[in-house]
Amino acid sequence: PRNGLSHLYPQLDEYEEAPSVTGLWSLKPSTGNLLMLTHAPSGDFSPFVDSFGRVIFTRWDHLQQDQQAAADRNGTPHYGTFNYSSESAAATVLNTRKEIFPEPLGFDTLSLAGTNLGGHSFNHFFPWQVNEDGSELETVNHIGRHELGGSYVDAVFTDDPSLTYLVNSFNHNKISNFFQVKQDPTNPNAYIGINAPEFGTHASGQIVRLQNGAPSHNADQMGIDYITDKSTSSITSDGATPVPENSGHYRDPMVLSDGTAIAAHTFETRQDRNEGTTTPDYADAYPQSRYAFRLRTLKKQANGVWTADQLLTPGISKDIRYYSPDTLTHYSGELWELQPVEVKARPKPARRVSGLQAPELQVLQEEGVTEAELRQYLKSNGLALAVMRNVTQRDHSDQQQPFNLSVEGTATQTVGNNGKLYTIAHFQAFQADQIRGIRSYDSATIRPGRRVLAQTLHSVTANPPLEPGAPKGSVKIAGDGSVAMLLPTRRALSWQLTDAQGNFVVRERNWLSLQPGEIRTCPACHGINSSDQGGQSTPTNKPEALRQLLNYLQGNGSL
Repeated sequence: PRNGLSHLYPQLDEYEEAPSVTGLWSLKPSTGNLLMLTHAPSGDFSPFVDSFGRVIFTRWDHLQQDQQAAADRNGTPHYGTFNYSSESAAATVLNTRKEIFPEPLGFDTLSLAGTNLGGHSFNHFFPWQVNEDGSELETVNHIGRHELGGSYVDAVFTDDPSLTYLVNSFNHNKISNFFQVKQDPTNPNAYIGINAPEFGTHASGQIVRLQNGAPSHNADQMGIDYITDKSTSSITSDGATPVPENSGHYRDPMVLSDGTAIAAHTFETRQDRNEGTTTPDYADAYPQSRYAFRLRTLKKQANGVWTADQLLTPGISKDIRYYSPDTLTHYSGELWELQPVEVKARPKPARRVSGLQAPELQVLQEEGVTEAELRQYLKSNGLALAVMRNVTQRDHSDQQQPFNLSVEGTATQTVGNNGKLYTIAHFQAFQADQIRGIRSYDSATIRPGRRVLAQTLHSVTANPPLEPGAPKGSVKIAGDGSVAMLLPTRRALSWQLTDAQGNFVVRERNWLSLQPGEIRTCPACHGINSSDQGGQSTPTNKPEALRQLLNYLQGNGSL
C-alpha cells in the first residue's frame, strides 16, 4: 500500500477497479529502507536508469472519472460503487458515488446534462521520467498526447469554437501506447519500445523508436520512427487474412552494445486465445496459447522495415503441472522467452540533482531566505512547494482547453487568437484519496482495496488562509500570473485554474507526485516546449506568488 495501511490494499486502478501497483519504489539493501518514488493511481511499470541518470518507465495515464460509477449513475446499477467517508480503516460507507474532478465521461449523460462540457476520457501508456530520489516527475522531456498520440480528447467546452484537438505537426507517426521502453546504447538519444493495443496481445505489437529523447531536447523536437511495419501494432480479426506486411507481434525490444537488435516475437497476428481443452469435470485443464514468444534477432529489409530473423536459442521445453486454483493445469512444450538483458559493464550515470533557476533564486535572495533553509522547512514538515511563473501562458499545441487567459483584476494576460477570453483567479489542488469502494458483482460483499478519487486539497494547512468565497484547497493567482503553493508529498496530485467563483477553466490532465523538500518550478501551467499560444518564449519573471508565500511563512515564524 502507498502508506503501508493494509486496508487500502490493493490499490484499485482507474479503469475497472482491478488491483494495480502503487508506483515506483526503491529499496536500499544495506538498511532495508523502502522509499516511495512515485505514486501512480493506475500503475508505473518497467523502470530502468538511462545514461543521463533518469529513471525511465511506462506509466498508465488514466486520470478520468470512474466508468463503473458512471454506469451505476446512468441506470445500470450493478457494479455497486460507493464512496468511503475517509481513507481510514473505520471509514463509513456513504450512500453516494460523487466525483468532483475531472469532467464526467462522455457516456455519463446524467452528469453532463445541462452543462457545456464535452465529456472527458483519458487512457494511454506513455514514457515518463523521474530522478532517482523521486523528484522532478514528468513525461519524458514533457512529451504528451499532442506530440505522440494516445488518447483523443475533444474540446473541453462545447460552446467555444476556438477549442480544438490540435496535434503537433513535427511527429507524423502517431502511436497509441509506448510499452517496455529501453534506451539504445549505440544512440543514447533514442529509445525503443512497443506500440501495442491495451488488450489481447500481452502488450506485444509494433516496435517503434522515440527520437531526440535526451534531456537537451524538448517535445517539439521529438518524433516516432516505425521500426516494424505499422500493421504489427494491431490485431487481425479471426477469419481475416493478415496483410502481407504484418510479420507478427513483438515485445521486449532492445539494442545490444554492438548494434544488434533483438526482441521477443510471435508470428501470430490475431488476438491471443486459449485454444486448449478442459475435462468435463474441470478437474484437469490443458491450456494452449496462440502465441509462442521466442527471442529473435531483427533484420532490416530493403524497404527500411525491420522483421524477425534468427532465433537466439534452440528453445526451452518443459513439462509443467500446477493448480489454478483447484483445477490441475498441464502444459508440455516450449516456454515463452521474454525480457532479454545484456550483461555488460557501463559507466555509472551521474545522479541528477534538482535546483532552482535564476528567477526563483532572486526572489529568495531578496527576501533573505536561502534555498537550503526553504528545503529544510519543507522536508521537516513533509511538504513540497510548487511554483509557476505565469499560468496564463500555455504551450502552443494545447488548444483543447482555454488558451486566452487573463488574471482577474490585472493587466496580465496571454492570448492565442481573438476568441473568448477567460478570467482566472485561483489555483486549486486535488489530492488522490483512496475512498472509492466497490462491491462484488451484483452482491453486497465489498471487495478488498480502494480506488483513488480526486478530492480538494485538505491534508496541508500551511498555505495562506483563503479569501472569502475562494474555492477550497486553493491559493490566489498573483498579479503577474504566478502561483506558489505548499503541497503534500508521496501522494498523487492534480490541479486546475478557476475563475473568481471557483468554476474550472483549465485542468491538469495527469497525476503527479512530489518528494519532501522538493521545490518544483514550472514556467507556465502547461509547460512550454518552444513557444506559448501567443508565440512567446518561456516566462522569466520573478514569481511574486513565491515572494508572498515567503513573507507569509516569515510572518508566522515558519521561516
